[in-house]
Amino acid sequence: MADEQKQQISSIFNMHGYSLREQIGEGGYGFVFKAENNANGQECAIKILPFPNDENDRNAKYPKRELEILKRPKNELWTENIVRYYGSWQSHIENTPFLCIQMELCLANLEHYIYDIVGSDVIKVSTPKQLWAHVFPQILNGLNAIHQIGWVHRDIHPGNILVANPQPQQITEIVVKIADFGLSREIGSIFKASLVLTVDPEMPELTPNVGHKLFRAPELATKNYDYKVDLFSAGIVLYFLSRYLPTKSQWPDEIKELRNGNRGPQHLSHKDEVLANLIDRLMKEKPDKRPTADMALKYIQGESKNLTEKEFLVRKKGHETYYRCTTPDASLESLKTAIQEHSHIAIQADAQTLEHETTNRNRNVNVGITSDKDARDIFASAERDGEKVSIVVTVNEPK
Repeated sequence: MADEQKQQISSIFNMHGYSLREQIGEGGYGFVFKAENNANGQECAIKILPFPNDENDRNAKYPKRELEILKRPKNELWTENIVRYYGSWQSHIENTPFLCIQMELCLANLEHYIYDIVGSDVIKVSTPKQLWAHVFPQILNGLNAIHQIGWVHRDIHPGNILVANPQPQQITEIVVKIADFGLSREIGSIFKASLVLTVDPEMPELTPNVGHKLFRAPELATKNYDYKVDLFSAGIVLYFLSRYLPTKSQWPDEIKELRNGNRGPQHLSHKDEVLANLIDRLMKEKPDKRPTADMALKYIQGESKNLTEKEFLVRKKGHETYYRCTTPDASLESLKTAIQEHSHIAIQADAQTLEHETTNRNRNVNVGITSDKDARDIFASAERDGEKVSIVVTVNEPK
């Protein structure tokens, strides 16, 4: 960026109560600066994105989407593993409209932290905790929060995962945060439009071939995919956290070998069955064979012994929004427990009445779920017909 532009940006920051300190990032969608609040001295990052006035300009959607997801109410999207949003404003730089987004200042992205700050030997460290075992659950936690509100990130890679400031002194002090939501997309409406796994002619088409090429899921070559693309990318990030390479310049070729099936458990720095199994499952070519973020997190934490939990969609009666849930088995009790534990539903198990949403002769019908047999039949039928299981939950009236 030219000095004249930086001077203009500095003046704009001062008008909004901030002092520009230094440029700390630059990408295809804009620039990131370190700044200081003139009132309280708090440091933050300010991201500057081109913001066309023409809503039909395809470049206008990226800053809008980033702002939309960052501004979600904290009770909807709040976890320490997503970068914090502070505020935003619009400005003009050399007569070009820009959006300025104030957010939490972090130390570095994951790649820069490992290779340029602490050194790649951190990958091989075993005590007090292996790097992947501490960092990857945080990434899954962030993804789970994003997916629960019906969004998909579409650009998960080490450059978009930030290590929080200040600099941690050991592995167990590292806190990571998912950032850069310019390519994110709300897909909740897709599930409301169609509960069918196969391509539906009325299903909205998504943009193909978005995000970092090396980390893209196979189905991103098409216009029909869902949040499981983030899990494939996360699988490559997990490999990145557990495979020692002396220099980061080796990674493009290494990822190509991984994607071609030429890498396995013997290449990992730690011989761990959970680690090897998780990489394998996350990188399955078929999305329905990959675990959800929640399933993968429970697997790492030892709360689940497998990665084959069943997935279903659920909504409260009278509401349109569907949420994703997983259950270890197709029993009625497990369904109710999963619904009770979902942060956006949280209806006590003994207060639930469940119905299966389905179609009969092109008509929507709801069928009561009152036994384990009902639940097993629903999942078996959905798997046979290539459909998603959709459940409506009603709160029982007190007797």
